Amino acid sequence: MAETFVAKQSTRTPPPPPRLTGNFDVDIIALRDWFAAFVEVAVVETGLLDPSYQASGGANIDLDALPDPEATTIARAQATANAIQTAYKSQFPLPSGRFTISGVSDTAEVDFAAPLAFGDFDVIITPRTYEGAPTVDAFIVIQVVTNASGFSVVVNDAPGAGAAVTYSYLVTHNEGQS
Repeated sequence: MAETFVAKQSTRTPPPPPRLTGNFDVDIIALRDWFAAFVEVAVVETGLLDPSYQASGGANIDLDALPDPEATTIARAQATANAIQTAYKSQFPLPSGRFTISGVSDTAEVDFAAPLAFGDFDVIITPRTYEGAPTVDAFIVIQVVTNASGFSVVVNDAPGAGAAVTYSYLVTHNEGQS
């Protein structure tokens, strides 16, 4: 007779990963603590690796009695994540592109081809190319102000006369958005 698998339930949600600071000594401790908390909730409390839930005996395993992969928690979680990602991408086709700051200007305005449904978003900005001999501070973004139709960027210092810096940007949907 095949054993019945009864999944344990945890009332807690696994914690999100920590924000990294760039300081290895601090980050490694934060990652260690996060991993321990994650394993406690995701593995221990759910019984994922509980030996009493593990099959043993090789030839004694009844293949017909194994859980259906489509009905397992992990498979359902992955299917749900895939569906959410597909829906997210179709609902929020987020803009990306390039802009240039040149001369004595330390700001740029980026306008989207079509306004977004929300104005509070994150923008990943990275310097791509430069011309002339821009100041070092022209590569440092110090402020981004967003709205539904675009965003404005301020760098720490203008590139300088005869110089320009071109940046690539990618708009991302921040966690505060619904």
